[in-house]
Amino acid sequence: MLDSSLPPTSNYDFEFSLWDSLANGTKQGTTQTITGVAVTNGIFTVKLNFGANFHGAARFLQIEVRPAGGGAYTTLAPRQSITSGRAAQNASVNQ
Repeated sequence: MLDSSLPPTSNYDFEFSLWDSLANGTKQGTTQTITGVAVTNGIFTVKLNFGANFHGAARFLQIEVRPAGGGAYTTLAPRQSITSGRAAQNASVNQ
């Protein structure tokens, strides 16, 4: 993510959507909007939950961003591939 050719440090609004293809395709689930995200040198962290939309098929994350508080969203390209990992399991230990 660049702002005027530099990694930005500011607050931004984001929209995240999950797709089944790198280009075009079908959106999976709903778009998640997170506002006022602190970005430092182009790096940010957010928590996303797309629910039960991961069934082993390819998934791609589309990210749209704008300066916090207004303006048009800019779509970052390309969409980011999401790779699957092992499902987390809850475990209890009795001692």
